[in-house]
Amino acid sequence: MPGARRLSSGSIEKPIGWPALKTFLSAWRPSLSFAEDFSGGVEALDPIVALATPPGRGGLAVVRVSGAALVEWLPAALGWRGAPPLKGLRRIFDDRGDLIDQVLVLSFAGPRSFSGEDTVELQCHGSPVVVEAIIARLLQLGRTRGLRLAGPGEFSQRAFLNGRIDLAQAEALADLIAAETALQARAAARAMEGDLSARVQRLLDHVQHLRLLVEAALDFPEEPVESLANWGVDEALAACAADLKGELPVFRQGARLQQGLRVALIGPPNVGKSSLLNALAGKDLAIVDAEPGTTRDRIEQTIDLLGYRIVLTDTAGIRPVLEAGRIEALGIERSWQAAAQADLVLLMTSAESALLWSIDAMEQWPERFHADALSWLRAHAPSGIPDGGFQRVCIVVNKIDLLALEHQQSLLGMLARLAPGPAQLGAPHADSLGRIEGSPPAASAGLVLSKAPLVVCSTRASPTAEKKPGGDPDIGIDQLIGRLGSILGLQTGRPDPVLARARHVDALERALAHLETAAERWKSAAPQADLMAEELRLAQRCLGEILGAWSNEELLGEIFSRFCIGK
Repeated sequence: MPGARRLSSGSIEKPIGWPALKTFLSAWRPSLSFAEDFSGGVEALDPIVALATPPGRGGLAVVRVSGAALVEWLPAALGWRGAPPLKGLRRIFDDRGDLIDQVLVLSFAGPRSFSGEDTVELQCHGSPVVVEAIIARLLQLGRTRGLRLAGPGEFSQRAFLNGRIDLAQAEALADLIAAETALQARAAARAMEGDLSARVQRLLDHVQHLRLLVEAALDFPEEPVESLANWGVDEALAACAADLKGELPVFRQGARLQQGLRVALIGPPNVGKSSLLNALAGKDLAIVDAEPGTTRDRIEQTIDLLGYRIVLTDTAGIRPVLEAGRIEALGIERSWQAAAQADLVLLMTSAESALLWSIDAMEQWPERFHADALSWLRAHAPSGIPDGGFQRVCIVVNKIDLLALEHQQSLLGMLARLAPGPAQLGAPHADSLGRIEGSPPAASAGLVLSKAPLVVCSTRASPTAEKKPGGDPDIGIDQLIGRLGSILGLQTGRPDPVLARARHVDALERALAHLETAAERWKSAAPQADLMAEELRLAQRCLGEILGAWSNEELLGEIFSRFCIGK
């Protein structure tokens, strides 16, 4: 190779470590970057137009137009004078010369616009009739130029194809628009600015340089493959794998934030499931009455729990089907379905039974509550549910306001001392499908139930209300919220979690698997550098999928089709 330094044994007086090789290798073989598989950029596409603001009546609406060389023909077609960039108040007339509206015009020249093409935004009055007339007029004037209505997410897709944003940033843009909590919005805004992309790019750089190191050895046949050990390949492999393993929990947490989690309330009739739903939602959603069976079907409500999107499901009270009518039996069946689909099941019971227990044995009350709840579950659950059908269970003992004040305080104190931390709960995390991992398989499901955490609370007025700041009649609700965050593994406090998606987690897991296989190839009795290089290429490709360096049309279509039209 002309101009390249030969790495012969005679020219190396001491081992060349990883840092010393990085600059040389990057210059020696830059073809191992994304350029080998992705050329980037697109040919000129049809100009597109769409309403960029939500449809309906409002004070203002924004019509967006994007296309190559747009500013060269659109102003003339509309009868506007003046050199680009277009800006200021202009009038739009229909084909009969009647005024449609006066609009505020803003133009953005490509390739520095959002889409990478010339872009013009028209701010008009927010009447649907006016918006429809403006778009119709634009389509009429731009027919010979191929102007058409934009599809969902097509402006963002062009921004990606023109290199203005990567695929992770495009997804973050959609997530920002869809954010339901302030934490989701903050994390999406950072990802849109490139926070997540920078994390992935750092991993890509490490894998790419390691791949350069291995392929350099393959291109110098006079050097034995074993000399890679002197070049620091062992340390580089370990560092890459450690970096990936360190990022996986971060991305799993981000996927949990992006997707949200499902929590189901199940238990016998009249234990306060609907009251707890109302308390956590902060409004009356479900009917609460002393008469059992008021809830006959599932009631779902999305709530903001510590910044995370939680879908909370209230269910029909569960009792023997033979005692229930036909409609109630259908509701009970749906209760078990909701429990099986939930990331966390709140198994609710009542503290009424404790009124008959011995005060002298109060230290055993938590254990008795626990045992009674699990006995009820095993007695009433359909076949297969106790044997691994639940992701995770938390026992909630409601109505402790029925107990004497000193007994309430003692019980709360005991449970506070017994409460396990996240590590003791197994630090669950979301897998690539967004479910909670960490639960043992079906064979050890009894262990899941036996170690289910216990929380006590009251969702109605009690003698302790006047003792609490603000006169809050709920007992233990704050503790319950904190415990839910711990059980679900929610990251709270600063720094905020990153925002990721299930496909990002999947790509990281596949990249790590390829790195581990590469390490096995290297550590075999006869090191297989060629197979190791292939595994590193595949790891690099997996990471590149996150940023869109390698993406098929089906994936892009699925991602951008979920965008709103006009974005």
